[in-house]
Amino acid sequence: MLRFFAFIMVYLNHAHICSALQGHTFFFLLSGFIITHSAFHDISQHNKLNLKKYFAKRWLRTLPLFYVLILITQLYNIYSTQVDHNALQVGTWWWFALCIHNYFPLIDYAIIGYVWSLAVTEQYYVVLGGLLFYFKKYLFSISMWLLVTSIIFNLLYPNQYTHLLKHIGSFSIGTLLYIFKNNNSVYFQKFINLNHSNVLMGYCLAFLCLYVGFVYIDSTSFDILKSPLLCVGFSYIVLNQCCGVNKLIDLARLSWFIYPGQLSYGMYMIHGVLLVGYQYIVTWLHVPFVGLYFHLFLLALVYIIAIFSYEFFEKPVLRLAKLV
Repeated sequence: MLRFFAFIMVYLNHAHICSALQGHTFFFLLSGFIITHSAFHDISQHNKLNLKKYFAKRWLRTLPLFYVLILITQLYNIYSTQVDHNALQVGTWWWFALCIHNYFPLIDYAIIGYVWSLAVTEQYYVVLGGLLFYFKKYLFSISMWLLVTSIIFNLLYPNQYTHLLKHIGSFSIGTLLYIFKNNNSVYFQKFINLNHSNVLMGYCLAFLCLYVGFVYIDSTSFDILKSPLLCVGFSYIVLNQCCGVNKLIDLARLSWFIYPGQLSYGMYMIHGVLLVGYQYIVTWLHVPFVGLYFHLFLLALVYIIAIFSYEFFEKPVLRLAKLV
């Protein structure tokens, strides 16, 4: 269900309702944590990572819906008068098919330009699979080096926002969080057994980090501090919600958020198409569909479409993943 809150942050940013919110950092950290948890669970059952199962499980969860969106976009681009058709002759569809579209200009594919983060996530999944298969006992050290590499990359290339190295630090922190949990050290035991007052203090500090990261650090010269601050705040929330004995609010008990959490991937994939479609309608027809109420309607529409996508497309495909 944390993924649902991450999606809401992304939507508010993409809809320009609250541009300060950048939910991608939360998505990446959470993905690093969940992917590492899933991989270690498989390792505990087979004593080593089954790469076939590892990749099949991930790709059957994410790529089918993504490829459907590519097909829809390709058909739109072919018949649209707003697209440079000469540019389409280059064969840019394979950028998306191989999930490397985050390194290329996406002007003619703006309708799914929002999903550059899927490419970044898939690339980290490949990196993590290789690390767990060949260098599992060095995972902590390598993750630390990846974090340092990301910080250096952000310092040298602050404008390369869609590059894997820009965000690999957030993924690595998610992996490090799981290692911290899995090692079950004395420090981890102290953390999960914090009393209510200390948990409240921790959330105050976490939200302070998020507030400073989102609101105050918005210039290029200080951008290198933004992601680390956000990761500190998000890390506390993830660990407390997943492992803490005492919680400020136990989201796991809020059953009405469980299903939206399952829909979060579909909502993320679909929302960009509807937002771009909305922008085209406003531009072409000069229809004044603006304001909070319209975005609430659009969000509700995203939710409804995601339900159909999950129940009639994603779930049947997920059953195939269990057979691998």
